[in-house]
Amino acid sequence: MTVVDPDAARAGLRTGALLCPQDGCEGRLRAWSKARARQVLMGGGRRVLVHPDRGRCRACGVTQVLLPAACLPRRAYGVEVVGAILNAAADGSGYRRAATTMGIPVGTARAWIRSVARNSAGLTARALRVVQALGADTGACWIGGPDPVHPVRAALQALGAAAHALAQHGSRTSGSSAGPITGIDYLGLLAASHHQNLHRWLRLGDPTFEAAAAAPWCQVTMITGGRLLTANPSG
Repeated sequence: MTVVDPDAARAGLRTGALLCPQDGCEGRLRAWSKARARQVLMGGGRRVLVHPDRGRCRACGVTQVLLPAACLPRRAYGVEVVGAILNAAADGSGYRRAATTMGIPVGTARAWIRSVARNSAGLTARALRVVQALGADTGACWIGGPDPVHPVRAALQALGAAAHALAQHGSRTSGSSAGPITGIDYLGLLAASHHQNLHRWLRLGDPTFEAAAAAPWCQVTMITGGRLLTANPSG
């Protein structure tokens, strides 16, 4: 699952604040162990050692790796690095030059672009579902058929619209849903329930409600459930 703030998520494991993302499970995660450490190339050429926490559900017993939103599963490159290549492909500025500048093998960059182009329709469908779940206007999303000319651009447009909706949703709800609910606050209870259901569906751990303030490409990781470069992102 994706976490916005690894330190807050680690604390959430101790206090039971993280919901299990498994379908049909109402349990909460507890601290379990550490996942395998790996070096990840981030934006700006920084190489960071990522050593994610692992949680185990108290109810169903399934374990979850808590991967920071800046990373993608099983990738040695951060999402901002991948995003820079995708942007270069979408705007026609030349992904080869961008890959060379960032020290990324051209073949790796090409594989990222082909993956997003191949899954453009699924990524767009996922973005549209997120926008709808947030109660935002879907007009900014590309909702037509696959674009054979610019499928990467179409996918990025939809994901950008979903990231904007996520930021706007967070700014509207953080004041009411992030704090404690006192008395019989029915609107607050509904907002909190909606937030929990949304987090479970997105497989997102965000106990401090920081998603709205995250960097746009980190929001894309949340929106796609970490499957920006993986088949079937629309689930």
